[in-house]
Amino acid sequence: MTTMTNIYAKQSAVRGYKNASV
Repeated sequence: MTTMTNIYAKQSAVRGYKNASV
């Protein structure tokens, strides 16, 4: 995994987590 992919994956996970929380 490249750094860019890793960052994107983390952002996606955070976004999904926030969506589930709301």
